[in-house]
Amino acid sequence: MIFSIDRTVSPHDLGVNNIATASAVLRFMQEAAFMHMAAYPPSMDQLREENKAFVISKVCMSIYGTLRACDNIKISTWACDSKGYSFLRCTRIEKDGMIVAEMAMVSALVDPVNKSLWKVSDYPQTYTTEEPLELDMPTRIRIPQEINLALAGEHTVTY
Repeated sequence: MIFSIDRTVSPHDLGVNNIATASAVLRFMQEAAFMHMAAYPPSMDQLREENKAFVISKVCMSIYGTLRACDNIKISTWACDSKGYSFLRCTRIEKDGMIVAEMAMVSALVDPVNKSLWKVSDYPQTYTTEEPLELDMPTRIRIPQEINLALAGEHTVTY
């Protein structure tokens, strides 16, 4: 089932160029997934009580447009058919009926205490799945071995 929330882009979501940063777009998507799980348990808090946590292993995101302060957006998220130890979730952000960003994400459900993984078949999912997004990017990038990598520079990041 597709779960949607409406949000307004805030000034603190913007970067120096007055458009929403990639991290703000990811935060919108994470918030929608969190609220989806809260509405259709087990919620993230319930998983935490059971010593379980989702760990993201792969994210493919396409951003097609810009978001600015005061833009009203619709964020939709859904789980997709998953197998083995890989949980697939997709998310889409729309503004004025146009798709602004899409993401496909693969996560693993881990038990940090026992250092073990949970299979998809052992997860009590209470919502139906939808078809995954097909983004126009490779899901895996391989660097050929014959390419010699060299240090291009250094930059100190602080918080």
